[in-house]
Amino acid sequence: MKKNHINIIFGLSLLVASFTACNDYQTTAIDYEAPEADKEIDPTPPSVDPSWQLKVVSNNGQFDKRVFVYEDKLYNALFSTTKGWTGGDIVFSYRMPNNRIVWGARDSFFGVVDADTRARQSNANTVRTTLLVQSGDVNNPKQGDLYALNDLVQTDDPTAKTYYNGVEIMPSSKSNRRYYPLLANFLNGQMHVLYGYYGTTPTAPRYSTALVDYTLTGNPGDAGYLHVDKTNTELNSNTLTFEHSQLVNNDGYTYMYASNVLNSNSQVLVSRLANNDYNSQLEFWVLNTEGQFEWVTEMPDSKLAAPRSNVLADNGSCQNPQAIKSGDYYYIIGQQYKDANVVYIWRSKTPYGPFAEQKTLFVVPASVDKLGNRKYSALTRVVLHYALSRQGELVFSTSQTASSNADNFTYPGSADYVRPYFYRIYNWESIYEE
Repeated sequence: MKKNHINIIFGLSLLVASFTACNDYQTTAIDYEAPEADKEIDPTPPSVDPSWQLKVVSNNGQFDKRVFVYEDKLYNALFSTTKGWTGGDIVFSYRMPNNRIVWGARDSFFGVVDADTRARQSNANTVRTTLLVQSGDVNNPKQGDLYALNDLVQTDDPTAKTYYNGVEIMPSSKSNRRYYPLLANFLNGQMHVLYGYYGTTPTAPRYSTALVDYTLTGNPGDAGYLHVDKTNTELNSNTLTFEHSQLVNNDGYTYMYASNVLNSNSQVLVSRLANNDYNSQLEFWVLNTEGQFEWVTEMPDSKLAAPRSNVLADNGSCQNPQAIKSGDYYYIIGQQYKDANVVYIWRSKTPYGPFAEQKTLFVVPASVDKLGNRKYSALTRVVLHYALSRQGELVFSTSQTASSNADNFTYPGSADYVRPYFYRIYNWESIYEE
């Protein structure tokens, strides 16, 4: 299968009925049967290696029949951990030069999970900032390849409540504020991670963005593997979440995308940084009052600028926009607002839009393959992972919440809420073929 381009030839079924009036009360129907060559051809499923442990997700007419969706059992198993980090809201992945992958997670659980029942012990603690590193063969992950970089309170006394509890990677000095990981990259021998600084109130206002530079030495688990070189808690005071995803483009810029919710509509906004450097001046793609888009270094009042600067055509809407380039097009992929199972896709000739031709890419199943109750309350995040693709397919993780916080503990399968599930989407570009 050719990467990023999966071509399937489709015919069109044609049925023409011609009617000739015999009189005012009678008609004679002349049936026409389409030639065999014009009839629709059923799409051929992709060729996948059985060792990848992919399970077909039924379509039931929810999305284009040329698109094939699979659950990824290998990656689901990789994230089915039993000690230390036992689940969380995965927000990004980034492949480093040594083929290791760094993962960022927020609102994670640390503690112990029963391997047979997948029940999380009730003494787990919640950590807002977590970094994990995956080593080994990215295409064939196995247990033990994933390592959380957070310090642990203690691992000696299984009877103590702090057993395998985690410590924040990026702690806050204020009880009413917290950091969340946003994105990461690797530049000049260092790993750079962006953190958003948020309030803890129900509205969770965004105050600023921090940047931490790390050096990674040796192997995950080694003493001193993650070394903090520099912390800048005042990188910028931008309150918009432009770090939902990043696209490193060949024009020398890294483009970052935000969803801005206003009047029950989640617009998509674009910013960019030069040279893939998070320290560069952030520029915003804004529609000015003269009706022209331009790059500016100061974001105007978001309540005024955001609605008119939406890069989705026809006032399109999605949450958690993800961006990718394939062939001659750039694509935006995101969930239907709010927390819906439908995942949309748009395309454009530029990384800053306008993104048009909205289509349904796939629909996330309403239940997950786990012990105990398989239904979940909300699908809170769908994240694209470029580094995991084998054959040009799109790879996503999803985050699901339980109906109540109590469902995250003690029950069979409780550890399998608030953890990533993985899906691979094949033949995805075919939905734009005639």
